[in-house]
Amino acid sequence: MSQLNEISDWLQENLPPLVAEHGVPGAARYPGKYERASATLDVLQGENGLVLDMTPTGPLAGLFPTPPRVDLVPVDDSTFLLRENEDKTWSSLAFHALPTGEEYVHMGVRATPEVSR
Repeated sequence: MSQLNEISDWLQENLPPLVAEHGVPGAARYPGKYERASATLDVLQGENGLVLDMTPTGPLAGLFPTPPRVDLVPVDDSTFLLRENEDKTWSSLAFHALPTGEEYVHMGVRATPEVSR
């Protein structure tokens, strides 16, 4: 079992930089403000690619600390990985447009609509 743990640790530490080397064509369409009742997600163009700045909102906002700004590591042209607080657990974030043109970002099990660009 320890070999499996070693392999898992290696993948967690090394896989995202490998997929990030290729860049994302068309990623310039994703920066904007996405909002839902409990959070505002600002996707910004950073020095090395996209970054996520998430702000808790609503009646429970004061109960949780504001997460740090994090880099979005590209997996493909609409899917990114992120990790908060240098923890080894990666989360995914995906962008999606409805056939009618509305843009959404999906993080966890929540879809958050874009409210401004």
